[in-house]
Parts: sequence; C-alpha cells; structure tokens
Amino acid sequence: MPPSCYVQPLASRYWESDGKIPKEDRAECKDIARQLVEDDPGRNINVILGGGRGNFLPGKKKESEMWQEMGRREDKRNLIVDWMKDKKNRHLSYKYVSTKEDFDRLDPNKTDYLLGLFNYQHMAYEVDRDSGPEGEPSLSEMTKKAIEILKKNPLGLFSLMVEGGRIDHSHHFNNAHRALEDTLALENAVITALEMTRPDDTLLVVTSDHSHVFAFGGTPKRGNPILGLDNKESDVDNMPYTTLLYANGPGYNRDFPTGRENLTAKDTEDINYVQQSAVPRRWDTRWGRRTSLCSRPDGTSLQRRTGTNLHPPCHGLCGLHRSSQRRLRT
Repeated sequence: MPPSCYVQPLASRYWESDGKIPKEDRAECKDIARQLVEDDPGRNINVILGGGRGNFLPGKKKESEMWQEMGRREDKRNLIVDWMKDKKNRHLSYKYVSTKEDFDRLDPNKTDYLLGLFNYQHMAYEVDRDSGPEGEPSLSEMTKKAIEILKKNPLGLFSLMVEGGRIDHSHHFNNAHRALEDTLALENAVITALEMTRPDDTLLVVTSDHSHVFAFGGTPKRGNPILGLDNKESDVDNMPYTTLLYANGPGYNRDFPTGRENLTAKDTEDINYVQQSAVPRRWDTRWGRRTSLCSRPDGTSLQRRTGTNLHPPCHGLCGLHRSSQRRLRT
C-alpha cells in the first residue's frame, strides 16, 4: 500500500476502518480512514482519489440511509461528512464526488480540496471499469484532474503519488491479462503527467515497490500474441505452453496429477484466463529480482544502488523547495 506512506503510522495496512483494529487497540490506534480525515498530513492533502468508500461510512442502517449503502465503520461515524465539515470550518473550497459524472463536471479552478471515492472496495480493474456516468474515472483522468488542482499552488510546488494498485492484485491471481491492461492504464497516467509538466521544474519518478514471480520466456515468433501460446510445444510432455507463466500461484491445476493441462483448445487470451504456475498457492508471491526506477529528468547518479528508491523524489522536492525560496527572496 505505497500511498499510505503519505498518511498513516500503523502496525497493519489492513486497519482501513476501526472494525479492522483489534478491540484492545482501538482506544490508542486510529484507523487509516480516520487518520486521513482528522490528522496531519491527511487532512491537509488536497486531492484524494480512489476506492474504499465503505471504510468511511457507518455500518448501521440508520446512519447509512441517506448514503444508500452500509459502511464498515463500527463507531457509527460518517467520515465523508466529517471531511466536508473540516473543510467548511476552515473556509476552504472543497468537493466530494463518488461518480464519474460528478468527477467530470468538477471545475478544478474552483476546487482546492477534492475527495473522490468511486468504489465501495477497490477500484475496478481497467477492463472491468464502468466508464459511464455512474462509473469510475480512469487512472489517467484522475491524474489529469489532480495536477490541474495542484498546479494552482502559488509557489508552484506539489507532490503527487499515483498508483496502479490493481496490477499487483491481478498478478497475485496469475491473471496476466488484467495485469497487463492495468499496466497500460498506468502508462497512460504517466503520459498524462509528462504532458502536463515540464522537465526543468518537475521531477517525475516511475517505479514499483516489488516484482512478482512472473516469467516471460519461450521461443515465440515475432508478432505472436503476448497472451498466446508459444510456437513450439514442450520437448518433455509435447504440449503447448503460454509465453507468460508464473512460478507459483492459483494457476497450478490439481485436476491433472499426471501432468499439465493441455492448452491446445484453451483461449489463453480470454480476460479471465489464469496462467499456469509451477507450485500451488492461493496467490503468487513476490520475486527477489530488482525492479526498475525511471525518472525525468534523468537522475542516473541517484539510481545506481539498490535501496535508494526514496532518495530521488525527496532530493527533487528539496531542490524545488530551495528554488522557490530563492524566487521569493528575489
């Protein structure tokens, strides 16, 4: 949960609402949603967009009637209302939205604080996303709106984290199709950020927090579908295999104790197809290989060693801060 580093110090990332915290710890520990609304830096974050709406709403029907859905909170609080009250009491321009229609109508020039919760749980996978009026904005659309709001800062300074979080989920379930589609959605968000910012005053970093046991191999011909079968069969069991495979996960098929499933008649490009894996698990594990870190402008001197992932963005923000101070002094 990389974005949580902007908000909460907690023992568990699963403490999204008070009901997830052990009862003996609730008196001293605030859940993530509550910290986001009540504490610094959460209450001062200008743009918060994503899913998890149930963690902000009360779990009792009486308190949920006006919102037409039951929440997960056991303290009976409606944190969406609390968030709006906080902004109103501080005389700030704010807006809460929960649908793509309301999101699209929002004028960034008239909004300084935006809370958008578009799904009760996680945001939908990109291929499953409802792009209609009652649906969800894309990652690229959310990135664009966020930058439009944040660029109004009189000092020209802002920090924005954008995560394609469902890439991780689909890999865990050996579903390469959804993982790749969500990777493309993240790429579109990066392109949007590149187009809306300048390299001489904005550091843009793209990385991942870990890799998966996801393999790309075989001997497919040029132009062969990435989700398709290799052009050659295995020289051991004489059956086809996909170009994309996993080392472990739910793709291991126990129904074939004497060997692999024959994929000859399988549509491996189907959105719901689960890639084969070598070891059975309910979900796949992370991989120990290094992940890439790319930036604009190029900061290769900061990226030569493992374990410095947080250095480039922090260094860049410090540099922008110093530049703004120099401009103010002159």
